[in-house]
Amino acid sequence: MKEGSHMRAYSLSLGALALLAGTTVWALDDSGKDLIEAKITLPNGDLYMRGTTDPINDLVVSLTLTNKSPKENRGKETLTVTRPSYITEDERKKLETEKIEYKGPDEYKAELDRFYKKFVEDKTKSATLEQTPVNPKSFGYAYAIPELGPHDLVEMIIFRQPDPGAADAKPKRVMRDMPVEHTGRMDVEPNKYLAAGETSEAFVLPAGKFYRIIEPGTYTIKAVLRMIGDSGKPDKVVETNEETFRVLPYKVVPQKIDNLVEAWDDYERGHPDFNFMIYQLKRAAPWQEIYYVQRIKVRGMERWEWHRLCSVAQDTTPQVAQVSPTKFAILSVQAKGDAGLYTIDFAKVDPLVTAKTLEIKEGNVPKLKVEGENVSAE
Repeated sequence: MKEGSHMRAYSLSLGALALLAGTTVWALDDSGKDLIEAKITLPNGDLYMRGTTDPINDLVVSLTLTNKSPKENRGKETLTVTRPSYITEDERKKLETEKIEYKGPDEYKAELDRFYKKFVEDKTKSATLEQTPVNPKSFGYAYAIPELGPHDLVEMIIFRQPDPGAADAKPKRVMRDMPVEHTGRMDVEPNKYLAAGETSEAFVLPAGKFYRIIEPGTYTIKAVLRMIGDSGKPDKVVETNEETFRVLPYKVVPQKIDNLVEAWDDYERGHPDFNFMIYQLKRAAPWQEIYYVQRIKVRGMERWEWHRLCSVAQDTTPQVAQVSPTKFAILSVQAKGDAGLYTIDFAKVDPLVTAKTLEIKEGNVPKLKVEGENVSAE
């Protein structure tokens, strides 16, 4: 083997190094999957009364989305890079004519390595650069605005939980129910963008308007976003946390008792499917009145028993509390100037009603207090 052949092989290798030096190759992985985490809260608390025509007027869900990928580092970072230079014509000729004396394979290889190392050191220099870092694990996410409406992008999973001690202990699913109020063109909302590591604004969704929550009791609610994937969930889509709320059987309707009964299905979005309800209704006077109604089934026949409870003074709001699954307490400022403390227990046919008159001194209305089964005012 000729001595010069090693020199030519080296010159070709160095040329390849010059082309590749300073180049960084990024390989994409699957870090972009399962990006979004969703969370809901109930900004109006966990206790609600019935709405006039919407099942629960005040039941709104606040939904936020969080991008779980690491937040981008947008600061500058200092890098030290190696800058190779081209081989000149004189250096190429020198490589071709340079000779190394052969003194055996080991000595020859060691001498050749020293020669290569010195040549590379002479042809490369280090330089310091300041640049914005690459964030290979940070991903932005574009999404359609979550909303409840003619084109739902969010599904609410709502269950009425069984009452304590009930024979049928299975939760009952509440389905969506919203009659079409308007058809026509809608404004096109632009997509939103969620940067890595960021949390979106709160999207307020009127769940109480679009879901037929009729019966009093305890409910659970969560949101499902079927347009966003999540391999860690049973349905492979993003689900939120679950919140719990209670609904009292109390409803304020700006109608008189006769008008309500005549158009009852309209105010309940269909035939009532509850066993009892309490209504605050208008009358031909400045004050209002409270009625309670109970469903009675005998031999497959259904009838409803209506009873007046008390009056509600003008510009006042009754205090309502739940004592047990079937027992409720009401404290109302009455039209004659005093206050009435009432309990209604729907556990049996012909509800058990208790009443107590309270004096109002210097405009100080007593506060309703419920501790276990004990109902009082203070």
